[in-house]
Amino acid sequence: GLAGFPLRDVAPVDKLAAVPLVTADGVIGVLAATDRAADFGPADARVLGRLAELLAVAAVNARLFASVEAATREWRVAFD
Repeated sequence: GLAGFPLRDVAPVDKLAAVPLVTADGVIGVLAATDRAADFGPADARVLGRLAELLAVAAVNARLFASVEAATREWRVAFD
């Protein structure tokens, strides 16, 4: 559990599948699916894994875009 609390008290979950969001810099988060009618199986793990890969790439791209936007604003202030 979290901080001494049983997990079910914090987040009542019967079924859980979770995969890390991994970038070149390391793990940046977790993608989790919970409480579906059927048990999670290997096919579900593959789908969640692929989604996690795409989400990690999207997060890196968003950070890079924000960085480029900030640099562009600085450039405009300096040279306009």
